[in-house]
Amino acid sequence: MPSSTSKQISYPCPLIGNSGDYIESAKVNWGHFVERFPKKVIFHFQKPEITDERLQALFDSGEINAFVEFNSASTFNFFSKKLDFSKGDTFPIEINYGELNRKVRLRFFLASSKDMVINPQLLASDFPSSDFLAKELDMLGKSKAVTEYIDHNFDPFLSNASSIFMITPNDDADVKSQIVDFENDKINIKLPKETFKKYQFIKKDENIPMIHCAIAFPVLVDAFNIINKLDKSPNDMDDDDDIDKLNYSEKRWFMRLKEFKEIRNLRGDAYEMANKLLNNPVIKLINSNYLQDKNISEGDDYE
Repeated sequence: MPSSTSKQISYPCPLIGNSGDYIESAKVNWGHFVERFPKKVIFHFQKPEITDERLQALFDSGEINAFVEFNSASTFNFFSKKLDFSKGDTFPIEINYGELNRKVRLRFFLASSKDMVINPQLLASDFPSSDFLAKELDMLGKSKAVTEYIDHNFDPFLSNASSIFMITPNDDADVKSQIVDFENDKINIKLPKETFKKYQFIKKDENIPMIHCAIAFPVLVDAFNIINKLDKSPNDMDDDDDIDKLNYSEKRWFMRLKEFKEIRNLRGDAYEMANKLLNNPVIKLINSNYLQDKNISEGDDYE
């Protein structure tokens, strides 16, 4: 039975990673990274490192196996995969487009590959004995859940649910300029009511670079400024770098932009990163047909 100090969860065996079952130094270090493609994603899982040497030896010999659990609420998919490190220290799992999307939770587990008696080195001191019987597939370890955001066709300015922006009318009639709110999962750009009505008409125009440039681009620069400040080490912080108290790092827009900063290797200051992410929106605006069509409609014959 688990240690008397363990959490009130029923497991047949003590779990490394479960509070109270092992001493504090007993840990399993899990690692992974994700490659994203238009039609699939590939998760690369790294061989876990177990600080309990006896459990590590059982894992290395194949008597303990590792599993990863995928939970994708957006696609109603919930499944697990066995991780095989017999050919190397990383193991890839390929997931087809549509199986996972948006917020995906991952959890890792260790389980016995056969019936056996296990004598861990770092078992909790108040456990009734120095060993325990584990049957085949009995859980022996678990991790905390980690989150990945999987958007196969991500465009930060789409109007659907994958967007990190939302543009809404401001109910305060006295406000005559836009207000930007970073404190929710989506960045909320609030336009004055009359301006919002005009925006509703303009956004239907196929020359959408104007929207990117005039409305969203400067806000994206501000968002990357926040990310850059929170990426600083405490020693590099300025006196005014106190934005971390707002927990921006837990917001959906923050995690997605930080993810794309790494995926697209965005470097430089906030303006340079926003400009690269949107592929030069000012240039796209100038080269688009929007201004030309507008001038022609007003009678400019370009002579």
